[in-house]
Amino acid sequence: MVTKHIITNDSADKFSTVKLPFIYQSEFYSIAWGTEHYGFFIDPQGRKYNYRLSKDYRYAITDKWKWCTPTGMVDPMQKTVYEPEEDGEITPAELFENLTNSVEYKPWFGYKKKTNIITEEMIADLLQSPIEDHEDIACDAGSFTNSLYVYDAEIDIYKRILLSMDGDIKKINQSIYTYRILSQFGTQMLRYNI
Repeated sequence: MVTKHIITNDSADKFSTVKLPFIYQSEFYSIAWGTEHYGFFIDPQGRKYNYRLSKDYRYAITDKWKWCTPTGMVDPMQKTVYEPEEDGEITPAELFENLTNSVEYKPWFGYKKKTNIITEEMIADLLQSPIEDHEDIACDAGSFTNSLYVYDAEIDIYKRILLSMDGDIKKINQSIYTYRILSQFGTQMLRYNI
């Protein structure tokens, strides 16, 4: 049986850059035929955080969900516009707020064991590896995106490393570790609303 609970502000102290040197995210986002946005995070302790933003969610007028900002973006008002960027960044406070607005599943041994595979060597390789753009473009398919957010203490920011993107745009990180991470943590699947 899976135990879950909504994270409250009382448990916000469990989020710190020391406890979260990295976090994995898999998500689906589409604005074709209505807005769909859902996914999950997995932290180094093996906790999984699911989120699903409702169809009525108004990105432009709410501050409940924080977006990863493409590196070098000047206009802060553009943070609510989804861009299939290869890189990006998010502040620790914004990332922790997203986790707070998610549904947490207690640590699962399988995920906890799998989070131990992420090493500094792997992160360095992922950061320097090129992103191959397959130039396959689908229309109205949405985007399935898998990323690893890594904390950079020098600038107090989480840097997004794109592992893979599929759907409207197909891209993949050419690191030798990409497939291993994706297969260990899993990817977001398409959900149908009936």
